[in-house]
Amino acid sequence: MRFCKLSLILGLLVASITAKSQTWTLWASGLPSGVYPRMVVSPNHDIFYTLLGTGVKLGTIYKANTLDKNPNFSALPVIPRPASIQNNIVALGFNNNNEPLAGIYRSNMSEPWLFRFNNQTQQWDTCKSDLVPTLGGHCIATAANGTIYVGARWAYIYKSTDNGKTFKAIDESKLLAQNYPCYFPTFLNKSVNDGAIFTVSIDRNSRVYAGTETAGVIYSDDEGASWHPADLFACKGNKNVYDTLSRMGPLAKSGNVAGIGFTKNNDVVWSGNDMWYFNWKNKLGFANLKDSTVSEVVGLPDYLVQTGQQVSKIVTTANGTMFLHSGSSTGATKVGIYKSDDGIHWDYFNTGITGKNDGQAQGSLAVDGNKVFMATSDGQVWMYDA
Repeated sequence: MRFCKLSLILGLLVASITAKSQTWTLWASGLPSGVYPRMVVSPNHDIFYTLLGTGVKLGTIYKANTLDKNPNFSALPVIPRPASIQNNIVALGFNNNNEPLAGIYRSNMSEPWLFRFNNQTQQWDTCKSDLVPTLGGHCIATAANGTIYVGARWAYIYKSTDNGKTFKAIDESKLLAQNYPCYFPTFLNKSVNDGAIFTVSIDRNSRVYAGTETAGVIYSDDEGASWHPADLFACKGNKNVYDTLSRMGPLAKSGNVAGIGFTKNNDVVWSGNDMWYFNWKNKLGFANLKDSTVSEVVGLPDYLVQTGQQVSKIVTTANGTMFLHSGSSTGATKVGIYKSDDGIHWDYFNTGITGKNDGQAQGSLAVDGNKVFMATSDGQVWMYDA
């Protein structure tokens, strides 16, 4: 009888834990609402929150800690916004000193475009760069060794090895053209560069990937000293002519690659708005660079993802579970969060979220170990322990 009771108790406990693990829970609320929230988690578990577009408290980033059960987000001092700023804060990142970085768009190139919060002075410092982008900072990624990469709109990839105090521009288009002349200027639109950098992501082997405007997915294994097309057969046969029959063509022809993520085996999942060219029903692909294969992901409703910017962040937990958020598109159903264990098969996963998990909420996913955080556009933050 005791054994039966113990088994029953254990069964109920397991069922309770399982049920708890299959739903998002409200973690924080009362943050400013607005379009396209951004969140990142720094090494000491500080989580930073801001908005690309908001009507109130412009230039403000909020901080809490993911270890807090009842977080209290506090506002950092306001960023010294330049007069020609566009939107609010476009890019959000951090350094290994747990200081946030913020990239903005501005139309006056003489004004600053990238800022670092100084924990010692409790003020924002202007990041220095040898060259300046036309518009501004679009995305930020920090490697395990502390190297920071910033992707810019209509310029270069920028790299910092001093926690974001100074940045050096990397002309990745020029480096690509030197070793892969089939890419520029003969590739696609005949441009001599790859346009905006919409994504910078770093896999578990420290390989740096960039999502471009016109040249698809590219990567570097030497911290930006050289760059390669993720399409491994781009110049097969003739180094001066792009191979239109490349079996990895979707990686090159993606267009506006806004999201790049990785499986636990470092396979690549990416989004781009031009993959209709391959008759894919969504603009998301899976690539195994070891086997040199690409395929469309499965599990999403047909035509859920119609543009490259709809999926702008793909994250992976420590145990390898992947998450993405699809923004809205015309006639789309089941807009919101999807998760996957292998990067190929995806399942709809909005369970528990009652906030405005709509087309204005994508891009806010953040990961700390096996915890995933998602901000809805009404100022609420949701947490799921994978």
